[in-house]
Amino acid sequence: RASEMVAHAYRTVPFYNDAMKKLGLRPHDFRTVADLAQLPVINGQDLADEPRRFLSSAYAEKTLLELATSGSSGHSKRIWWNKSALFRAHAAGLRYREVLAAFVGSQRAFKLLRVSRSGGTGDEVSHFHRQHSWVPGWANPANARVSPAEPFEQAVKIINQQRPDVIGGFAAYIGAIYRWAWAGGHEIWRPKVIRHGGEQLLEHDRRLLESEFGIPLINSYQACEALRIAFQCEHSPGMHISVDQTDVRIADATGATLPAGTSGHVLISNLVNRATVLLNYDLGDLGALSASPCPCGRTLPVLERLEGRADDLLMLANGEVAHSSEVLSALYGVAGVIRIQIIQSSPEKLLIKVVRDGKHQWSTMKNAMSKALCTA
Repeated sequence: RASEMVAHAYRTVPFYNDAMKKLGLRPHDFRTVADLAQLPVINGQDLADEPRRFLSSAYAEKTLLELATSGSSGHSKRIWWNKSALFRAHAAGLRYREVLAAFVGSQRAFKLLRVSRSGGTGDEVSHFHRQHSWVPGWANPANARVSPAEPFEQAVKIINQQRPDVIGGFAAYIGAIYRWAWAGGHEIWRPKVIRHGGEQLLEHDRRLLESEFGIPLINSYQACEALRIAFQCEHSPGMHISVDQTDVRIADATGATLPAGTSGHVLISNLVNRATVLLNYDLGDLGALSASPCPCGRTLPVLERLEGRADDLLMLANGEVAHSSEVLSALYGVAGVIRIQIIQSSPEKLLIKVVRDGKHQWSTMKNAMSKALCTA
């Protein structure tokens, strides 16, 4: 898949055609995934600045699914996915379903409550599958949702009403909900497992959930740029890398590959998405590969640890909190916004730094961003 993707990128993707010619490389120079290190390292800023430079000319844009990141890394990015890649990602997700079955007792009949913002990547991908495929009812768990915009009291009420087998979603918000319930003496439902991802779970929240509530925790690693990167099994704190979906390389600041056990930048190469092609892409996370196999018996390589960024919750003046993805998503919806940084000095004060394009008036943008902030 790696060699086929490089050949495809050379033929149809402007960035890689130019980069390979400049470096004197041709598709036949790539025989293994290790050879992908010959390509330049790219990052989110490169993708945000020129998203169509990474888009293959082999596809009509109207046939693709466009996803947009929340902007938690500082810049919102647009990624287009072709249909077959989305189906491959869905199939790879069944590996994670097997892990959940070890906790809930079944791959089929279990109830899932998602902690995620409405209209996010999960919703977009689910809508695509409803439009373009038929999946037996038993293959999809019964879903409910808690929005990160919900006050904690309402979130706890929904969790108690739904009584899910699995709670999945934003780690920081899930941890904060249970911490609030614990501190206030509020009854809250204890699922059979919590599946978290998208950000780091704070260590004190991890201890609270595992020790005081007795809830097992498993982690997953995914992004708009690569829907299936790695998943934690029931036997190891590390995460199995779905190597048929995404190649993962750990590199130093110069892009040189680091040995197993050494922390460095997580560079991924998406081996299935032929629309927006991303090879040797720096996700902005730090991690390390394991030199040892997992005791579960799976032969997929293991990401020993992930030292990724932790998304902060914003404290509101009324004492509630808002997840950063809700606020950033609203602000990035304002025409002319390129990049955003939010700095909170008190519950009543936010400093928002904005990089804007030269086509929109700042006064108009400022008013639109104030309205978006109030409604987020």
